[in-house]
Amino acid sequence: MYDKKWDVVGVVNDFHQKSLRYAMEPTVLQPFFSPGNWISVKLNTGNVRATMEAVKRKYEAFFPGNPFDYFFLDESYNRQYKNDQLFGKAFALFAGFAILIACLGLLGLALFGTSQRIREIGVRKVLGASVTNIVLLLSKDFVILIGFAFLIAAPVALVDHAPVAAGFRVQDTVKPVDLCGGGRDGHADSADHDQLGRRSGPL
Repeated sequence: MYDKKWDVVGVVNDFHQKSLRYAMEPTVLQPFFSPGNWISVKLNTGNVRATMEAVKRKYEAFFPGNPFDYFFLDESYNRQYKNDQLFGKAFALFAGFAILIACLGLLGLALFGTSQRIREIGVRKVLGASVTNIVLLLSKDFVILIGFAFLIAAPVALVDHAPVAAGFRVQDTVKPVDLCGGGRDGHADSADHDQLGRRSGPL
């Protein structure tokens, strides 16, 4: 490679070096010693400010007069999903409004149904019906309607997510149980250390 003979010192598991919209690609990690390359620094996040000052002093000692420019690698990766995060927030906002309107409609329907059965409720109370029995009597019809609505909405949600997921080469399967349990936690555990990109500048 590049007219040089290299020694393979290790093989690592597959990992994503780009957005999940791209498939995993063969990657070779090798040293480059040329001006303008980035310097990766692995640091402890306990005291980032003090660590940054120490790195800056070392950098200026080795490269006096060169600008010290840096970025956090995790922030660079997160910017790849900025549009997806904005879409998710907008979708959650409109979905919340839709649920709120549906709940208000359901509340109005429940109040109307209760007002139409005031005499029946009074008679049942006189005959010894408990509060639990009255609540079950009034909510039975609404629970059935909500169940039918879920049976209609669940298949639509499973099919409707396909156009959004089609943009990603790495996909996960959504199961019906995920809709019942609110979905799975797709956030990976945060690592103990962050990586920091450093640019050496011209030598």
